[in-house]
Amino acid sequence: WRIGGYQADFEAGNTYSGIVYGEAFRGILCNRGLKTELVRAGGKFQVKTIKRLGDSKAIQAKIKKEDWNDYHITAKGFHLVHRINGVVTADCTDNDAKQRRATGLLALQLHAGPPMTVQFRKIRVKRLGKKVSARRLSLPDLPQISFSDLPTPNAVADRVAEETGGVATEAVRAFLGLPGDVRDAVVSTPEKRTLPPTTEGGKLIRKVRSTRARGLRFLATPLRSAIVAAEEAVETVKKKGSR
Repeated sequence: WRIGGYQADFEAGNTYSGIVYGEAFRGILCNRGLKTELVRAGGKFQVKTIKRLGDSKAIQAKIKKEDWNDYHITAKGFHLVHRINGVVTADCTDNDAKQRRATGLLALQLHAGPPMTVQFRKIRVKRLGKKVSARRLSLPDLPQISFSDLPTPNAVADRVAEETGGVATEAVRAFLGLPGDVRDAVVSTPEKRTLPPTTEGGKLIRKVRSTRARGLRFLATPLRSAIVAAEEAVETVKKKGSR
């Protein structure tokens, strides 16, 4: 078998390990220690050196002979970056629209030559996705609220009682941390009834106003009222702060 295309070289010698080579595909594309751009000008293929990344001999000194080395290849679009043991060895961008390749096969190639042993291990392939930029959340300035600015549980219960015909349900009072002395306030078919006195109402007898609400809808009404009361308290604090 033989395969051609972008190639990351690794050799027993001291010259080519880390380069970007075009196997049967335009030859050396980026020598070690360089950053290059592949272009086509006037119909002719050219390798342009953009800058020097490091000294080839210094990079070779980081490569371990007769030992395991970590070879990292990043191919993002037509931008190739090779690293050996964490050191960038070559950086190549292929802008030759005529010959560059966007797809292909992955292969481990044994070069022609005398008998040799080549070993690979811990091979990992990661598909690079699009980066999603983190968006900063712009939050409005919130008013400074202290517990003294908010209505007391009893005040909220009274507001609920007022809007539901004079009764704060046992469930609402439990939610607000008040004594549950009002019994059977949540019923399937609400109707006019006389209930025991509430803690805040003393001996006053309160009646449930007739309503079309059924079951949980009857329970939801006082809960919504409690939320509205809290929201109005916050709005009051905002108005005070804007004066």
